[in-house]
Amino acid sequence: MCSVVAKKVISYYTSSNSAVHCVFLDASKAFDKLEYCKLFKLLLDRHIPLQVIRILLNIYTGQQIRVLWNGIYSPTFAVKNGVKQGAIVSPILFCVYFDTLLTKLRSSKVGCFIGNWFVAALAYADDLVILAPTARAMRRLLAICDCFAVEYNVTFNNLKSKCITFNPHLKARSESELPPAFEIAGNSIGTVKQWLHLGHIFSSDLSDDADILSRRNHFIGQVNSFFGHFSKLDTSTRDTLFKVYCSSHYGCELWNLTNVKVEDYCVAWRKGVRKIWSLPHNSSSLNVSLVSNSLPIFEEICRRMMNFLYSCLHNESDLIRYVVSFGIDVLHMNSIVGRNVVFCSDRFKTHVNSVGYSKISSHAMFERFLSDVQPNMRAQADVLHEAVLIRDGTLTLPKNSLTYGEITTLINALAI
Repeated sequence: MCSVVAKKVISYYTSSNSAVHCVFLDASKAFDKLEYCKLFKLLLDRHIPLQVIRILLNIYTGQQIRVLWNGIYSPTFAVKNGVKQGAIVSPILFCVYFDTLLTKLRSSKVGCFIGNWFVAALAYADDLVILAPTARAMRRLLAICDCFAVEYNVTFNNLKSKCITFNPHLKARSESELPPAFEIAGNSIGTVKQWLHLGHIFSSDLSDDADILSRRNHFIGQVNSFFGHFSKLDTSTRDTLFKVYCSSHYGCELWNLTNVKVEDYCVAWRKGVRKIWSLPHNSSSLNVSLVSNSLPIFEEICRRMMNFLYSCLHNESDLIRYVVSFGIDVLHMNSIVGRNVVFCSDRFKTHVNSVGYSKISSHAMFERFLSDVQPNMRAQADVLHEAVLIRDGTLTLPKNSLTYGEITTLINALAI
């Protein structure tokens, strides 16, 4: 959701013929450097019950740890800063700590706005994105970050912090035109054309190509690793494990569904399923889905996009609801979400206003897919499924019924 809001803001400004400077700030070991005195003062300022603060105070100030090195323990010593890594409450405490910076940035009243909403600083834990339409505004926001870093013992790593400049749709920056320079803590921030934010690649041309390619390559690596561990299992078990280990499709909710590169990801998925079921390489896409009893991958991507849209439109955050609704109702085809809503409306023969306003289960989507498949194709796929199980020895036939070669020939004929 943090990434989708960032992309909406960028789309809003570039479609309005304005550039956007986007700085991805990396806070080095931010969880470890959190200062207790400032944290508990912030908790008191938020009127947290004193009993809760006392419990947290005892937990954190009473810590004694020691280091094990080469079989030898060091003397114990007290922990004087940092929240517990992996503890349930740690992200919440860190957000309270880091929210001070977001409040300071919002109070500056510079940077990107949509209507009256301040959208110039978007954070998820210690990942911070700063958005500004001008270089002057960006430098002012970065100066606020510098002051916060000094006061709250936070170090922003300039080597891991990057800037992308998104140019207006009507004006492409010349290669000879240098982007503006920005600094954090007196060190320059590098300018790039692509950068990874929360697992999603942002590109200066607002294209999803690099992100889709990255996810495709990651998926192929997952499939190869999967077969390295589970290749000797029977087909049905492999299929079940494959759906668990290789079906995250992370980030597909943010893709432009009309991007032709999405088909490359779908091709990789179908190849993986063919490999799981040992189907011929020329097996039809329909048979791949029917034999594996799974929703076609593109339909699954559409379903996830619509469910993600529902989660945004019904989110407890007013900002997320507003920005996503704005992308649909105002930006229309200038917004990826708007284009995806129109695409799904046409594809599934439904009204635009109904897309994303209810969650769709995988089972319901699969039943809808089956209803569009002709009965003879379903029957053929059922025979193909049983033939695969017979070939692999999961199902048995009476003696002298069919040879292995005949079963293989039958599978090759039915799979096309």
